[in-house]
Amino acid sequence: MKEKEIRDRMQTNLVIPDVVQERAQLAFDRIRKDQIKKGKVIGMRKKRRKKSMWIIIAAAVFAFGTMTACAAYLRWSRGIEAQLQATEEQKRMLEEEQYTEPLKNEGDSAEQTGGVTDAGVTVTPLQSIVDSRFAWLSFLVEGYELEEGQEPCFNDITIVADDNIEAPISWTGSFYNGIHRNEEGNPVYEDGSPADGEIFVKEDGSMEYIIIIDATQYGGLTGKKLHVEFTDLGTVYKTAYTPDLEASWSFDFTLKGSDKVRTLTLSEPLGDTGATVIYAEISPISLYVNYEFPLQEEMVEGVNENGESIASRDFVEAPPVTGVRLKDGTLDGYITGGGSMGYLGESTEVYTCSFQLDRILDVDQVDALLFRKAWPETSRAMTEEDVYIVPVE
Repeated sequence: MKEKEIRDRMQTNLVIPDVVQERAQLAFDRIRKDQIKKGKVIGMRKKRRKKSMWIIIAAAVFAFGTMTACAAYLRWSRGIEAQLQATEEQKRMLEEEQYTEPLKNEGDSAEQTGGVTDAGVTVTPLQSIVDSRFAWLSFLVEGYELEEGQEPCFNDITIVADDNIEAPISWTGSFYNGIHRNEEGNPVYEDGSPADGEIFVKEDGSMEYIIIIDATQYGGLTGKKLHVEFTDLGTVYKTAYTPDLEASWSFDFTLKGSDKVRTLTLSEPLGDTGATVIYAEISPISLYVNYEFPLQEEMVEGVNENGESIASRDFVEAPPVTGVRLKDGTLDGYITGGGSMGYLGESTEVYTCSFQLDRILDVDQVDALLFRKAWPETSRAMTEEDVYIVPVE
């Protein structure tokens, strides 16, 4: 490889931190001093000698920089990166703040790669992103031949935290299907084109399974032990599972992550809904909100299976948080994913909602929370008329 090609490749693929540049300069200075002592002053040699010096410095930069600058890119799973639409800057931010780490199997069945193989299929943990309330986990699945038009599915998944089988963990999981939501809330492929079907298999024949855990009721998962076990593998149509392989893949992790959040004490009514926002937490991957909202009952009319009109008693819900406004005026209105809503503990006065995000936030750039007033009638970007806006400082 030519010197220019080496230099261009490094400049393209590496974002070199200041400390790495300083260490590389120190290495360069030491080499220069050694050369001077030997009567070989850099700058008076032929180009061939300069080329070898560049390679030495390149090696020094790679040695100091690989664990910092490259790590954020090498360990991101394709599915999580696409679903969160993560930019390089956002990925570096999550790693520097220690929200994300490689997911390492500590179980007895762990091989050197961390993967577990059964019935010819290997499942390998890839990445975790963990904050005070939610956790993303991704796994690579290799060796399973999926017929075109089929949707893969594990028959059963067990998730236990801290060996406490009595404390339920709320989670959702699925094979990554190549689809995420755009700014208008519409499903699109990774290249931005409209999604007209699901793509489960990558170019190399592998697949990726993503689990999102809502640990709000559990008190968070940072620093805790987590056991995950996948059982059997097949396909699913609607809710009908068709078995294919009898196997199991078991993993044990100590989840790392960050509890760092931006906390807000508020007192902002949401129009005439009767709800007042009193508290919020914003992390790069989740939103948590408390409201003062006294319990209200309502009668809901519907139709039963016989086509007869029926009425049932239900409870009025507070407007859910649906996104944020940034300091530059951008409205990110379709960024909340799965989560939970309801009254806090035994209270019938304090209502809460907690959602994971489909984007990565720079929490310091948030200047308002958005609460859904009404869904747009057509697919379009959300506007101020669609939401209640709660400014934050």
